[in-house]
Amino acid sequence: MLKKILHLFYPSINNLTDEQLRIYKYVRTVYLIGMIYGPFYLLKYNYEYHIDRYNFPVGLTIILAVFWPRIFRRTNNLAIITGGIWILYSLMILILLYSSGGLKAPGIFWVIVIPITGATIFGQRGIYAGSILCLAYILIMRQFELSNQIPLDVFKTFDFEKEKFINLLTFSVYFVLTIRHYVNSESILYRRLSDSRSDTESLLRILIHDVANPIGVILLSMDTLKKNQVKQPEFDKRVFDRIDRATATVIGILEKIRQIKALGDGKAKLELQPVDIIAILNNVINLNHHRLETKQLEVTLSHDKKEIFVLADEVILTIVVFTNLLTNAIKFSDPKSRIEIAVEILHQTCVVKFQDHGVGIPPHIMNVLFELNQATSRTGTAGETGTGYGMPLIKEYLTKMNGSIQVDSTQRTVGTEATSGTTFTLRIPLVAGNRSRRLQ
Repeated sequence: MLKKILHLFYPSINNLTDEQLRIYKYVRTVYLIGMIYGPFYLLKYNYEYHIDRYNFPVGLTIILAVFWPRIFRRTNNLAIITGGIWILYSLMILILLYSSGGLKAPGIFWVIVIPITGATIFGQRGIYAGSILCLAYILIMRQFELSNQIPLDVFKTFDFEKEKFINLLTFSVYFVLTIRHYVNSESILYRRLSDSRSDTESLLRILIHDVANPIGVILLSMDTLKKNQVKQPEFDKRVFDRIDRATATVIGILEKIRQIKALGDGKAKLELQPVDIIAILNNVINLNHHRLETKQLEVTLSHDKKEIFVLADEVILTIVVFTNLLTNAIKFSDPKSRIEIAVEILHQTCVVKFQDHGVGIPPHIMNVLFELNQATSRTGTAGETGTGYGMPLIKEYLTKMNGSIQVDSTQRTVGTEATSGTTFTLRIPLVAGNRSRRLQ
């Protein structure tokens, strides 16, 4: 109910950044306190002290402050709305302090609210302006005291100790709310910095972890060409094709890093396009041809249809997701074994399974496999090393593409003949109607 009443006078402001939203929420709290505190003292002056000479200045600032957000709602300008509330409530505080004894007022410490609120709304400019206003007020009140121009009719009427207690109580509430807001803001800022650092680390991981794959293909292909003493046009063409694909992949990764950075900065959105998942998987297998050949691994790709289109980002799906899964399967497979990739349509979802028959995943790693801050890197069956960053990246970007991943694994036990291996199951949304051709 209180929120509904508050919203009538203090409507929502659109298109706010995180920082502006923080200020907006804080000033709403200040606004609510002013709506209660101002009328309370106005009634107190009239019905307890029987003094009405301050009705006009106090009442006018209260009315203006209460309706200010509604009046300037259409401007959608946070500075105008929050700045107006700050100025009007600051004037109300100074008028009440002046009328209740100036520097002798029981609530003189309320002047601290002015620079605090100003700092929260306008930063350094606010604290400077608020501090200058407070200093000017103190100097003026001191001159009024020396010339006996401070009105003492209210000061002589109230019980000083009781009023001091009431002011301390209300000020404590305000101070607690301000501190709570500051602590929450610091927590939000810390999380934002952590997210920013995490995003930067993710980009570096992509460079470190994923660019190495196509560059490795290029280097191995070049080495193959150098060793090929006899000119074989068809053989050379296949090698050059791999180099072209790997080079295009590196360029795609670099471009994708730029896009991901833009996504993190809020300058772009991840645009999902229809992509042929079968073509992507064939490309990934070709890119890892030399790794498969080195360990004499066989890869089988089974699918119901020649083309299956899903809504995804092609480069992310190729490099971050499928290449990581295949290189992971290669890494933990035994030489001369088999890796099976199966694609099927289930309702409006494309299900992709990567299955190897290697050493499996230990339970303690399974529990934290997709967590960025956990150590999950292991040595492969042929001594291959890794970073442990691949799985968290896969889950992160699949989630961004409205997909999911789960893992089932049986770890090899020494001295037994039990079957071991790992199966990753991915689910990615299909293009509506499962279109059989690429959409432009």
